[in-house]
Amino acid sequence: MRCIQIRRVPLTIAATFVCLFSCSRDSRVDLKPLDFANEAPTPPQNTVKVSSNSPQSPFPSEPSTAPTTTLETDRKLTILVRGFDGTTGSCRIALYLDESTFNLPEKAGLRSILPIRDDVIQWELSQLEVSQLPETIAIAAYQDGNDNEKLDKNTLGIPTERYGFSNNPKRGFGPPSFQQAKWSLQKSDNSVTIELR
Repeated sequence: MRCIQIRRVPLTIAATFVCLFSCSRDSRVDLKPLDFANEAPTPPQNTVKVSSNSPQSPFPSEPSTAPTTTLETDRKLTILVRGFDGTTGSCRIALYLDESTFNLPEKAGLRSILPIRDDVIQWELSQLEVSQLPETIAIAAYQDGNDNEKLDKNTLGIPTERYGFSNNPKRGFGPPSFQQAKWSLQKSDNSVTIELR
């Protein structure tokens, strides 16, 4: 007796054959390959979409505690210098921001060189410059008659060119201190007059 071996066919393949044989000759099956490259991926659930142009956090942001600085943009400062010995040379003005740099022209916060064309010269600072100044400053000025960029002195160290400071302190031995020449700025207009002697 001849034995016939029967193999088991997977159910999905058997169902496919049944479907093919059960279809009529006029019916057509349009099979299209799946295009995985152009298929838009489905975004996962419970995610937050963040734009690359305007990054933002899904969590509520804490209020900023950084201190803000308000500039005194309405404050003005005009420096007047007078008492020149003629109109030769130029007037050199130095504005000092603190005591540690006082009377050291190379460390002054602001400096100006103005030609002497009249009895009084005027230096008006811009609002941006004034807004960055501290509340207390000191100013020194002198007439550089020979334009050698320094205050000339004799062999004893006494200046031979006219000079002066803000607040016009009394003369003594040596230059005044920062406390003697200091000037407190107001929030509106400020005008400082320096008398050269």
